[in-house]
Amino acid sequence: MKRTLLLNPPSFQDFDGGAGSRYQATREVTSFWYPTWLCYSAGLIPGSRVVDAPPDNLTVSQVADLAREYGIPAVRLAREDWRTTLALAPDSPLPKIAQGLIFAWLSRRAARIARAAGLVFNNHLFGLTNDGRMTEAHLMGLVDRLQPGVTEIYCHPGLSADPELTRSKERMVLRSEDIPSLTEIPAGCAFHPRCPFFIPGLCDGDVPPLDQAPGYKQLLTCAPLVAGQQLQEYEPVQETVTDG
Repeated sequence: MKRTLLLNPPSFQDFDGGAGSRYQATREVTSFWYPTWLCYSAGLIPGSRVVDAPPDNLTVSQVADLAREYGIPAVRLAREDWRTTLALAPDSPLPKIAQGLIFAWLSRRAARIARAAGLVFNNHLFGLTNDGRMTEAHLMGLVDRLQPGVTEIYCHPGLSADPELTRSKERMVLRSEDIPSLTEIPAGCAFHPRCPFFIPGLCDGDVPPLDQAPGYKQLLTCAPLVAGQQLQEYEPVQETVTDG
């Protein structure tokens, strides 16, 4: 029987990950926002386990041992060739070079540990330093530059490169309330305290069912959209964008 391990990997000592972009900074509670979302997933997967490595002071070697215990045969390493990325997307060269060098150093260290633990890992990776700008032209440019071995490509949509895709995104400003507590889940839609489309009496009543909404191809659990109500300054995107 397969078991599921939901892991927030080890980090640097006292690294806050850029506190402005994190739900929780390590300087405050020695954790990040990521484990919070892992706990939501764990609640839906019987027998799963959440491991938050930074506050537990787990090393990379200890995490590799956990991977074997849970039957995980492979790990992802951020082994991106920043030279190739710059050749295809020359914007913001200094941040991309800095990130590329840091990831390369970390990947070499992690590769030694993974190899010793008997874990398989990718030889190459692309898209990490160009996240949100993976356009069709960029992806096609990578095809001619692929090297022998296993290559992983981040296919996150090019939202930042396409004004049409960012049209609705720019209008979505989250309310300042926190994400819902796992011990005090709000009534109705659990995310209504921070949703910009919150409708009193509708979103904070019953839990919204998974249903089809007018103008959408995918199923949603959003009461206003399923009910077909017009949301202020919001229009549904007709085409479904998938994240590979």
